[in-house]
Amino acid sequence: VWVVRLVGAQSRVIDEFVVWLLQNVPTFEQAGFRANGLHAAVLRLLDSPADEARKYAAGYARTHARDLPVSELIRLANNDHEAVRKLAQDLLGEKDPRK
Repeated sequence: VWVVRLVGAQSRVIDEFVVWLLQNVPTFEQAGFRANGLHAAVLRLLDSPADEARKYAAGYARTHARDLPVSELIRLANNDHEAVRKLAQDLLGEKDPRK
């Protein structure tokens, strides 16, 4: 999908445009992101320079990417965006500390 290539630009404006597309184009349903190759791209938005993109990605991950590895969650716990930090804290809190 061509949207995946846009996310790699690491541009605030482009990432905001990608989020607008994902929210407004009917063929982009979050439940189908993995099957359509968009899952990893949306998760890359957690590190976007655009706050709106990070908020969107955190909301997506909260529902569709609860299987993020602990190492990634620890990295995200240091993110400067509150929604991303909260996501990481919540998902880390759900992990079994013995594992």
